[in-house]
Amino acid sequence: MFLLKNYSCKICDKKIYFYQYKPSGSKKGSKVVVCNKCCLVQSVFKNVNNIKKPSLSANADWGNVRHGKKLRLDNQKKLVNFENYLKGNVLDIGSNRGDFIKFASEFNKVKNIYAVEPDKKIIEYENIKKFNVINKPIEDVKFDSNLKFNFIYCSHTLEHLNEFRILFNLFDKHLHEDGKIFIDIPNIKFIENKSVVEEFFIDKHTFHFSKLSFKNLINYFNFEIVLELEDGFNLIYVIKNNYKENKQNKIMYNHESKIAKKNIKKYKKYLKINRSNLESIVSNELKKIINEKKVVIWGAGRILDSLIKYGYLKLNEDTMLVDKYLKNLPNDIDQKVYGNKIFDPSELNNFSPDYVLILANSAEHEIKNLLSDFPEEKVISWSEILSKY
Repeated sequence: MFLLKNYSCKICDKKIYFYQYKPSGSKKGSKVVVCNKCCLVQSVFKNVNNIKKPSLSANADWGNVRHGKKLRLDNQKKLVNFENYLKGNVLDIGSNRGDFIKFASEFNKVKNIYAVEPDKKIIEYENIKKFNVINKPIEDVKFDSNLKFNFIYCSHTLEHLNEFRILFNLFDKHLHEDGKIFIDIPNIKFIENKSVVEEFFIDKHTFHFSKLSFKNLINYFNFEIVLELEDGFNLIYVIKNNYKENKQNKIMYNHESKIAKKNIKKYKKYLKINRSNLESIVSNELKKIINEKKVVIWGAGRILDSLIKYGYLKLNEDTMLVDKYLKNLPNDIDQKVYGNKIFDPSELNNFSPDYVLILANSAEHEIKNLLSDFPEEKVISWSEILSKY
């Protein structure tokens, strides 16, 4: 533990005097803290410079790629029957590239769609009449006092806020009496993954939720859970306003804060060990096949950056990079990674590779299914490689 000055928890206001960890490669001087009362893990930043440049870095400076919400929506549609919720007035907080609002517009019961997105350069839907686009941070948005929303969609937005009060005040004022709020957030359980090589505590995220700390958050603001799902390293909730009971300011105490501190300590240890093994992994497992065979690397993101940055992996010009999401982003993302062009999975058959190397965590199983026609012995997964070390 290390001394921290003048910081209070953003849920319960309890003073926090020590930080547990300094993330690698932070451009904002990040320090990770744990609240002993409500158990929320939070990042405290020395500077608040809003860095806009896209980065696929394995370190804390990853961000501004803006593809995660599309990826999450694809999974959400498999798990949640949105037809039960999409009607009347719909609000998307952090509408990003517009994937959800386009999806919501297909439902006949939806009358009006409001989209809040502060990043103007990725908005390509502001001239579509059915969408009411608001190019501001949610903290600065003021709706007509009579406007009520039947459904509010908040996917991978909550962790980016600076504080919660403004957002939950908006929920209080503008959620219809029988309205629902959909929330999808990263699960801090990710740090228990012993094979981690990517920094979890990125500069773009202020808050890092567990199931308990999220429940403490909504209890504090007098909301209740309607639906709870765990999807890989993500938590999905549907919540509603609790009009009957006054649970405001009630925090559930337990020993999770101690567990969180231990997990952060273990995470720091495994991240260091795994990164120190990357040079051996490249030398013993990857260098030969990449230099001598036709190899497709499926996953052009943070694991690849780890291998290049810490394992000194060198890609040759014949190495094909496949990434479904990075390939299909607009031109604000460079379509080359370390000089190698990114391809869509549909182009894989044109390459006839000797091996496919899967560099993914939660998507590994899905990618293996897509490669079911490819010889199993020619598919190398990241988890299999790292398990040897």
